[in-house]
Amino acid sequence: MLIEFSFQNWKSFKNKTKFSMVGSLERRFNEHIPRIKKYRLKVLPVTAIYGGNASGKTNLFDAMSFIRHFVMNGPNKKGNIPIETFLLDKTIDVSKSQFSLTILIDEIIYEYSFVVSRTKVFNEKLVRITSSNETILFERKESEIKFCEKYENRLDLKTAFSPGTDKCQLFITNLNSQNIKSFDYIYNWFKNLLLISPKSKFAPLDFLLETENPLSCKICEALESFDTGITGFGHKDVPFSKLDLPEEFEEILKKDLESGQSAKIHPDISVCMKGGELSFKRIITYHSNDENEEVEFGIDRESDGTMRLIDLIPAFYEASEKKSKKVIFIDELDRSLHSLLSRKLLESYIESCSSQSRSQVIFTTHDLMLMDQDVLRRDEMWLSERNFKGESTLTPVSDYCDVRFDKDLRKSYIQGRLKGIPKIFFSSFQD
Repeated sequence: MLIEFSFQNWKSFKNKTKFSMVGSLERRFNEHIPRIKKYRLKVLPVTAIYGGNASGKTNLFDAMSFIRHFVMNGPNKKGNIPIETFLLDKTIDVSKSQFSLTILIDEIIYEYSFVVSRTKVFNEKLVRITSSNETILFERKESEIKFCEKYENRLDLKTAFSPGTDKCQLFITNLNSQNIKSFDYIYNWFKNLLLISPKSKFAPLDFLLETENPLSCKICEALESFDTGITGFGHKDVPFSKLDLPEEFEEILKKDLESGQSAKIHPDISVCMKGGELSFKRIITYHSNDENEEVEFGIDRESDGTMRLIDLIPAFYEASEKKSKKVIFIDELDRSLHSLLSRKLLESYIESCSSQSRSQVIFTTHDLMLMDQDVLRRDEMWLSERNFKGESTLTPVSDYCDVRFDKDLRKSYIQGRLKGIPKIFFSSFQD
């Protein structure tokens, strides 16, 4: 679970910004709020982030995307760290960005942080937090690293750092590349973090290729209940020669895919490696005609909203499972979706949450139908705003003392009482 996320000097966020999933003293919907008993902590299962266009909502999403990609893959092909810093204040040092995450893994809280420029990691630290104390497991300062007593005599860890870890690479990343498991729980947390952007076409197609897969059945049921017209999925084998792809691409796929792995190479084409051979399949959907007969559709003929649902439903389904620990971050949940569909997805997930839940859904949105205290608590709604200097800030609605539990938030928000709305300046086009 994500407990807290803070960062500084990232895109439109100049100053240190904290985004917290820790529950406030709010009492509404307490039955849906996960509790970490030994820390006496309530962690929110869901958060909606509102704000005007260019207010910083997507920049928050991009910050998390950057961290995940940097932890998983290291610097880019040119050997640089692809940070994007605040550019509108010449008086500050724009060369460094700071990131820190407090996360729950197997009922233990860890704080992982680092400071980077485009060419170097200046600091990297991992802290284990218990109910009574904090232990720095390792702390890196440029070319030096210190370990706690448990790890201070581990030669493999010291060698992995020097000379093993490059100056623009995270220690956690290099440990994974060398298959050293000491802190792999941190790496795996980022690996399991799911980020869904508006540019996502739709989820990997593997589950749709297996019509008996429970997930495939669930998606079909959900899509039918959401009035998309889809009654089922299927697939057809497609020869590689019919795909209009360069011949060398097939050899590249053979090298990259392991047995049993699959990949999406086109919005409606999936490739799977089995027994050393590649299998290419085209996904199709079924609709019923006026005589109740099934008619095949190419999935690329489905609407943007349907494709968005195919992207979101598996994520919400996985997060709703009883023992799920999935953390999902969605940018523009309502993209191409009717408000009733967004609300139904959200309500179905919240209904699955309890004090024992460990999954989370975090999303940005403009959908005011979700700004409803019958759906979300005040501390589950945040507002993003950009000031006249171009600096973004984040504020939870629960910080506004005059917001009662029975207040019409939408009205207050649209009227500008809660901030986070576009600053629209009207001008006349007439002479």
